Amino acid sequence: MLGAAPTARSDVFALAGLFNFLRTANHPYAADEVADLVVGYRERRRPSPCLELPAAVGEVLQRALSPEPGDRPPDPALLAEQLSTASVSETAGAPRRDETTGWVRWIWRRWFD
Repeated sequence: MLGAAPTARSDVFALAGLFNFLRTANHPYAADEVADLVVGYRERRRPSPCLELPAAVGEVLQRALSPEPGDRPPDPALLAEQLSTASVSETAGAPRRDETTGWVRWIWRRWFD
């Protein structure tokens, strides 16, 4: 959006936005007009918190949606790992296949396997 060449961190940003939308049906950067969205992004405003998500998953997405590429995970594989870990951590470390883990794995398999 700022004219820089796309990188793996750009992909992380796009995937995090998609994951956020799939889980919440809300865009992570709220704006009524495209111009407002661009201005907010250029001013490095942080995305709206993902309140509908488990806290740990929301924190991972917040980092992945950072306007600063250096704050994001370096590649989509690490983002998927962090999301899976965050969804499991919501149950104090007891692994479970819940909705969050399921959709992360499903999207990962569809796009990267």
